[in-house]
Amino acid sequence: MLEWCKDNYCIMEEAVTKSEAKKTYELIEQVHNTSVFFFFLIAFIYVLAVLLFRNDVYAGLSLIIMRVLDVPFAAIALTYGATSLILQIEEDKKDETSPWVMVIVAVSLIMFIAVATLNFAFPSVL
Repeated sequence: MLEWCKDNYCIMEEAVTKSEAKKTYELIEQVHNTSVFFFFLIAFIYVLAVLLFRNDVYAGLSLIIMRVLDVPFAAIALTYGATSLILQIEEDKKDETSPWVMVIVAVSLIMFIAVATLNFAFPSVL
């Protein structure tokens, strides 16, 4: 603890830090739950579009769906994966935020930028 602070101030500051960490954990849980729903929804639609395209049923619509949903699917998949990792790391210590959270977020952002860049730089030819 800091030498210059009084006991009450340090306890209050520590309580604020713990409550902020708890709010961050709850926010990550909410983002995780939302991304799970959208991950499975978009994955189901994408798999359905691939099956329809391969069987020449609504091939034009399926092609449009596959071209439109690839970047959102990558974003949702990375969000789902990153929040799962963060929740596993933060599971034991809900009172403080781990520095690994920023590493996971940074790696996820770099991966998304790489996927989006490759998607737009080299469009698929079907």
